[in-house]
Amino acid sequence: MDEIQQAQDVPDLEHKFRLIKGILIWGLNEQFAGRVRENRKLLNQLNAALVEAVERRDSLQRAVVNAPARFEGFSLRIKELRSRSARQLQKVSVAKAALGEHLAQLAVRELERRERQLVAHVTQARFSLAQAYDKASSRQDK
Repeated sequence: MDEIQQAQDVPDLEHKFRLIKGILIWGLNEQFAGRVRENRKLLNQLNAALVEAVERRDSLQRAVVNAPARFEGFSLRIKELRSRSARQLQKVSVAKAALGEHLAQLAVRELERRERQLVAHVTQARFSLAQAYDKASSRQDK
């Protein structure tokens, strides 16, 4: 008789397990998309700045190649654009490094938060399982 009762409790426990698993997965997926969207937006902005810097560099290189040597003022403009391009590339490098660090920190915080959630859910699942065992045990004793 007790074996029959235990066999009947298994589907209930499996159902509870599937529910808890579903809640965990839903929670993980709930905030992930927003963070990915935000990070992609930041990456797109960074890529746009990088593309602009590369285009300016390429433009400057074309100007150096195509510029007639007799224009003295032109060489001054090229020097200014080179220094401006170098500053822009340096800013992009700094921004890229900062974004990488920021993304790493976000990922670590998110993983730590999710780990805490999973630990809490596992603890709840263990408690539920223990309650189910206690209930089954008390039914066997009677």
